[in-house]
Amino acid sequence: MAKKNDTLFWFLQDAPLSNCGGGGTCGTCIVEVVEGKEFLSPRTDKEKEILKKKPKTWRLACQTAVGKHDSRGQLIIQQLPEWKAHEWE
Repeated sequence: MAKKNDTLFWFLQDAPLSNCGGGGTCGTCIVEVVEGKEFLSPRTDKEKEILKKKPKTWRLACQTAVGKHDSRGQLIIQQLPEWKAHEWE
């Protein structure tokens, strides 16, 4: 169960994500939000820069906070294959 302000990256620790240590600078933890975007924080300035030409459903797992006070629901995310992320550059 998510606690307010946990990041998606925290939930994906067992997934094979390369990363910059959560600094939001490398873009290797890109995920696609399939359902539940209303439970996520708005894009950070770092996300806006890295994802400026990417679909609005893409987020950086290390920068995206999960949960709002008293919110419940389903969140479905999909880790993007590296080749798919590079297609959009």
